[in-house]
Amino acid sequence: GDNLKDRFDGASRVMVSNAGSLRGQGGGGGTNS
Repeated sequence: GDNLKDRFDGASRVMVSNAGSLRGQGGGGGTNS
């Protein structure tokens, strides 16, 4: 149980950080330029 939870938490964190980076670079840069 703990193993699955840790794995899921890590995956969700990576997905969130990736989405934030894409939004900041692609979305922010696109709208600014």
